[in-house]
Amino acid sequence: MADKAHRVPDATREVVMRRIFVVDDDLHARLAIGKWLKQRGFRGAITDGGESGLAALNEGTFDLMIVDVFMPNMRGFESIRYFTATRRPSR
Repeated sequence: MADKAHRVPDATREVVMRRIFVVDDDLHARLAIGKWLKQRGFRGAITDGGESGLAALNEGTFDLMIVDVFMPNMRGFESIRYFTATRRPSR
């Protein structure tokens, strides 16, 4: 008998849409990530840097952050520390 912890999830189950928070200073990266996420039914905010990311973070809650760690001004790791310290709990 197979252990329940190792079962593959039923592919027919509806996946709950998750809110994704993307911060990247590269326009092409933002466009590609945004298109990929939208095609797969995700929603969220895509911002161009640490400061605009802070503004978006204050406007909503997110389940996942994708952050460019090599950005000018506010660096990615600095952004992540600040975002996680100031974020509101999700749902």
